[in-house]
Amino acid sequence: MTIVDAIKVALNNIGKPSTYEEIYQEIIDRQLYEFGAKDPKSIVRVKLRVHTLGLNFPSASQNKFFKITSGEGKDALYVNLDNVVVEAVTVSPIKTNPPTKCDKIAEFFKNKWTRISANKDAHKITLHECCWMLFGSFLPIIVDSVFRVWCLKVTFISALSENIKGGEVFLFTSALITPFFYFLVKNLSTNNKENDELPYIGYIFALTIVSLLAGLGAFIYYRTGAILAARDSGLMLDIFSAKLGGWAWTIYISSLLVWYYSAYMSNKSAKAYSKIRTSQADKLSEEYSEVRG
Repeated sequence: MTIVDAIKVALNNIGKPSTYEEIYQEIIDRQLYEFGAKDPKSIVRVKLRVHTLGLNFPSASQNKFFKITSGEGKDALYVNLDNVVVEAVTVSPIKTNPPTKCDKIAEFFKNKWTRISANKDAHKITLHECCWMLFGSFLPIIVDSVFRVWCLKVTFISALSENIKGGEVFLFTSALITPFFYFLVKNLSTNNKENDELPYIGYIFALTIVSLLAGLGAFIYYRTGAILAARDSGLMLDIFSAKLGGWAWTIYISSLLVWYYSAYMSNKSAKAYSKIRTSQADKLSEEYSEVRG
């Protein structure tokens, strides 16, 4: 017995116009059909609408077994037709206006927000990892700055700025950028080459190279410059006198973006496997219900 047959029998047993919930309950009470879907009530409602006289939509069937006597939506009351009616399904064309520039901009941001919302779990995990990583990276600088304030009687901002020097930046950038190269090699070695697998990878790779070279240059400038300036207090001291504070922050923030991209894409892949398994289970359940009727 198919779902449609079970609905027919249920309506005959009830003997009066009934809602889809009443029909479903009759099927369950009489054990007319064994559902495999997670939401069997929706299956009953869909089957009723597909085979109801007067309801025309793209997925509607031409074979009509039921009709609505009164009510709309969830409150619609269904009865069996005396004879099967074959109805031509006609769908009126939908008139659409060409999108304006504002519509395109709104749609762009809407799609971006939808993608962020769909991967909010991966962003949440990555942000937690980022907070702990930043805490570990800046802890020595913060502690040293506190001791400078205590011992040298300078302001905390001044002590912190003194610690953010070009020479130390490369130590941070190398640690932040290294996971990106591991992530890149791991993904390029797989056979999955979907277009959306690594979005913005070209920009991130360019930012990685620039940050790496800039950090290396800052390290050489500060360390080597300090040695040369100590030997010759004239010209060398003038050349290597810059503190590179703002430049150091720029390099560090760029490296942080590279790190976040690598961590987020890895966490996104892990979450995707779970969603795929759930989606496959739901799809298999729906296909099983369709085969049953």
